[in-house]
Amino acid sequence: MAVSIRLSRRGRKAVPHYYIIVQDKEKSPKGSFIEKLGFYNPSARPVILEFDVVKAEQWIKNGAKPSVTVARLIQVAKEGIKDKGVKHKKFGGKFTPEPAAEPAEAPSASQEQPAEAPAASEELDKEEQA
Repeated sequence: MAVSIRLSRRGRKAVPHYYIIVQDKEKSPKGSFIEKLGFYNPSARPVILEFDVVKAEQWIKNGAKPSVTVARLIQVAKEGIKDKGVKHKKFGGKFTPEPAAEPAEAPSASQEQPAEAPAASEELDKEEQA
């Protein structure tokens, strides 16, 4: 039995979403499947990708062949999605989201103000005391 990992189209006309499934190659994508690995909705904004990469890699090790699109989705899920318009969930693996942009570093003491500024305030204090 040849097994493939592929997309199964769901949804209504002009608004598709897909299940990522493991299925016998000879069966119709609309038919029964062995296991559902995830969900992909390219119509939503932001795009939704829920995918169990660990299970997919296990199936590939056991001989399942991913389709071209599923292979690309696996790669995207492994790398993390860098596009700002994409929402990503990853199940069953170690996923650490990219850290938020670090705040700008505070200027160092040598860059803040020249040394003459405190001297000017000291002169004012001396004039007030006199």
